[in-house]
Amino acid sequence: MKSDMEQQRKRCCRCKQEKPIGEFHKNKRSSDGLCYKCKVCVRETVRIWQANHLDRAARTEYAADYRSWHKDIAKETVRRWRASHPNSGVEIENRRRTRKAGNGGSYTADEWKELCDRHNGRCLRCGRTDLPLTIDHVVPISKGGRNSIENIQPLCWPCNARKHTQIVDYRKTEKET
Repeated sequence: MKSDMEQQRKRCCRCKQEKPIGEFHKNKRSSDGLCYKCKVCVRETVRIWQANHLDRAARTEYAADYRSWHKDIAKETVRRWRASHPNSGVEIENRRRTRKAGNGGSYTADEWKELCDRHNGRCLRCGRTDLPLTIDHVVPISKGGRNSIENIQPLCWPCNARKHTQIVDYRKTEKET
């Protein structure tokens, strides 16, 4: 028993042979969703073009080498930028989440650094200074909190993870002491 693809056939416009539709590349722009030449004829057309256009084919190889080289350079540039901007990925993700939730608000990297300096690089929950501080929203974005510096407190990663989505303001306890 033949499958539906083997039973359906199409005529190639170049070789004029009727072949199963599996012998044709897909083409969304055509009315039947298939290329008008069979795969064999497409390969032959490409070989002929490359033989007649050796200078262009060489440029294509050069372009591929350039893209490969540029890709490596771009990766290195991104790595250096991320190393010098450690919190930027978090900031971008927070902006995306607040935009999606419609909560609004924004803050700059300088405001975050100033907030950390104001608390002497100390976690407001446990007081540790040996761990890097993370951005914690007093009222979580998922519960309607804004992504503004007024809603942010510096916590170390373990304390931030422990707080999860609770609404706890450790800035108040810090002011009382």
